Amino acid sequence: MSNTNVVRTAMAGILQTCQYTGKKLEVFPNSTLNQKLSIHADVQLIDTDMPHVRYVGIGDGGHDFLRGGNGKTKWVGVHHTPRHTAMYNQLPFVLRPIGEDLTPEQRVRYRLRKVERHHGVDYIAYYLRVLDMSLSRPALELRVVEDGVTTSTPFVPSLEDLNPVPPVLVTDNAVTTTGDYVASTMKVPFIMTPEDVTEFINACRIRENEDGYGIISELVTVSGVDKTVNGAFNGVNQSYTEAIYAQVTAFVATAWVMDSLRDGTRLNLDIGNVEPLLTVSN
Repeated sequence: MSNTNVVRTAMAGILQTCQYTGKKLEVFPNSTLNQKLSIHADVQLIDTDMPHVRYVGIGDGGHDFLRGGNGKTKWVGVHHTPRHTAMYNQLPFVLRPIGEDLTPEQRVRYRLRKVERHHGVDYIAYYLRVLDMSLSRPALELRVVEDGVTTSTPFVPSLEDLNPVPPVLVTDNAVTTTGDYVASTMKVPFIMTPEDVTEFINACRIRENEDGYGIISELVTVSGVDKTVNGAFNGVNQSYTEAIYAQVTAFVATAWVMDSLRDGTRLNLDIGNVEPLLTVSN
C-alpha cells in the first residue's frame, strides 16, 4: 500500500518475499483472522497455495476521543504497528438473523462467515468483502512533489535508465532523496453502496442494541486463499467458498460516520510500493 495513514504489516512483507522468490509460504501462528474469529482456522494450505490480496475488512477501533486543552472533546486516530495481525475492533459488513441469510448470489461478495449471538439471538455475520479488481491494472508512476503537491505521471524506463552513468562524487557531497518517487501501483476501488451502508448500520445497531454506532475508523486489506468448505445454511449442511489463511496486509486509517454517508462512499486503495529517487547534493 502507498496511501498516507497506511501501515504495512510484517505478514505482508513475508508474503511478498515468498512471492518474489517462489518459496513456500511459512505458516505463522497468531497471524490469521481465521484464528482470531474462529472461522475454519483448522483448514490448512497445501504446498501449491499462495495467498493474494483479495479482501477488505472494516472496524471502529481506529479512533478515540480526547479532551483538548480548550476543554473540548476531539477525535484522535489510534494507529497500528507492523507487528499487529488483526484490527482493534473488527466489525461485520452484514449481520442477518439465521433465517434471513444472504442468498448464494449475494454471498459471493463476502467471506469469513460465522454464527454469533447478540442479546440472546443468533445471527450470521460476514467479516470480509471481496475486492473487485476486474478493472484494476498494475502500473508504474513517477510522483513529483513540489510545494507539498504531488503530481503523478506514467513512468517508463528510459535508455538512460538502461545505461546508467554513476554520479560524480566529491568530498562533502551527500546522497539524499529528492522528495520524488517511482511507485508501483494498482488502484483498487472499495465501494460502499447505499445498500451496503444500510446493511452495516443495521449490523452495528444489532450489536450495540442502539443507533449511532455505525463508524468505520480502521480498514484493512487482507490476503488469503479461496477454498471450498462446509457450513450450515438454515439447518442444511452445504459447501461454500471461504477465505483461508486470511492475513492483514495493511491497516488504513479512515474516519467514516456512516449515518452521514447514506448515499454511499468510495475509497481507492493504492496497492503497491514507492521508491524514493536519490540525488547528490553539497
